[in-house]
Amino acid sequence: MLTQAELNWLILPSLEWLTDSTIQRVYSSTYPFEWCLQMRRPGETRHLLICTDPNAVRIYFSQEGKPRQPQHPSTFTMLLRKWLQGMVIHEINYQEHERLIALKGSVRDPRHDDPDSKPERITLELLIELFGRHANIFLLDENRTILGQASSDRLPGRSLKPGKTYQPPDADPFDADHDRGNIRFVDQEPLSLTHDLERHHATEEWFNKRLKTFKKESIYQALSSRLKRHSKKLKRLVQNLEQDLARVEEAQRWKHYGELLQSAYGRVKKGAKHVRVQNYYEEGMPEVDIPLDPTRSLQANIDHYFKQYKRLHNAQEQIETRLLEKMELLDEVNQWRSDLRQIIMEEEEGWQDLEETLSARGLLGPPKQRPQQRSKQGQVVARPPYRCYTGSKGSKIFVGKGAKGNDTVSLKIARGRDIWLHARNWSGAHVIIRMDRNQKQAHQGELLEAAMLAAHFSKGKNNGKVEVTYTEAKYVRKPKGYPKGMVTVAGGSTLLIEIEPQKLERIMSTEHEEG
Repeated sequence: MLTQAELNWLILPSLEWLTDSTIQRVYSSTYPFEWCLQMRRPGETRHLLICTDPNAVRIYFSQEGKPRQPQHPSTFTMLLRKWLQGMVIHEINYQEHERLIALKGSVRDPRHDDPDSKPERITLELLIELFGRHANIFLLDENRTILGQASSDRLPGRSLKPGKTYQPPDADPFDADHDRGNIRFVDQEPLSLTHDLERHHATEEWFNKRLKTFKKESIYQALSSRLKRHSKKLKRLVQNLEQDLARVEEAQRWKHYGELLQSAYGRVKKGAKHVRVQNYYEEGMPEVDIPLDPTRSLQANIDHYFKQYKRLHNAQEQIETRLLEKMELLDEVNQWRSDLRQIIMEEEEGWQDLEETLSARGLLGPPKQRPQQRSKQGQVVARPPYRCYTGSKGSKIFVGKGAKGNDTVSLKIARGRDIWLHARNWSGAHVIIRMDRNQKQAHQGELLEAAMLAAHFSKGKNNGKVEVTYTEAKYVRKPKGYPKGMVTVAGGSTLLIEIEPQKLERIMSTEHEEG
């Protein structure tokens, strides 16, 4: 991470350029804890990279431009995009003896939705704490209320979260024994560099050389763990398929039982559990004891054995095909487990794309789930099976996660006058807009936001335009015996929704835990 001397050497000469610059775009990165601000002054564009990874806390102007983008930006990234894009920096607070940088500026209020009036400009502050393992980023409004933060506050003596007023640490949390007085880029001869951008690029090159191995090792550990879990899953699946195949090979016996039982008419008493008949399939036609279901007639037992034979016989080809596919996949997964470290460490290009490559070929299991949350008393806190967003007018919008979450949203959270939404003719999330007691109808803007969420969290999201049905929650019913996530709706209206990325980002950036 950057020493205090290096931080001063980088930031102090750049304060003049940062002042009056405009944040054009906010990018996240496939590398965790890393964000990039595309900043513009007349005639020049720069990319300010900020990393809060405890192993490599740093900030500098990157000559590589915007980083590699993840498939799904984080909630904090979308929050920064909503509030910061277009912000003009008016003031930078940075002290030589502190590891804290504050960018203050003004931006058009992104909550403004009246097309007939001009949005007001509001004051925001992006606060970057470079406190080693406690590094963090906070977005504050003009009252220093926290709008969002990169990670939960880890500093002892304070507990900060969105909605609370920001409090600086009581004391410098940075390790006093860390080398603050030296610049380590001796191979770059940094002291001879006078232009601030040259200093940033020298810093970036120095870090990149040292971080490349660390990044490769991180990717190896993550992929190796997922390959190992997927290998175990495939082994269990292969064993189950082999057992199924063994049962299929018994299918001929059920056919023989059905045919042999046809010679037992008139000899089977009601309630018999077995009958002995001659087995004309074997030489000498010895007698064989055939089990019977005492609750069934002889003909019903015959039909049952033929049905079992037909079911197993028809499944044989399918089981054999699946078994061969899974065995080949298991061999490929194990081969990758054996070669993965060498491939990642020796390849100069392509190693960053390995996760996408392996996933596309079905070789990776899902990422390991986050650990369960626990209360202060150590009790496990169950994560709710739904997402919670805030509409542009302040209403809560609930979105179910899977079939269980849909039931929770529609049958437990929803009140009679709440608005219920779902993508028509597509499987997807149930969405609820919470209505105030005195509210007669949903705000049009929030109705469209909720409909866009219903379209986005459905299998029709890539279909261009999606029809979304909405009605009051009191008209939603779940008949007895219906499977999880399935309901009936009486009446309702329909909206034709086209997902607009900017509007979707804005509403998704408001995701929060209910409370």
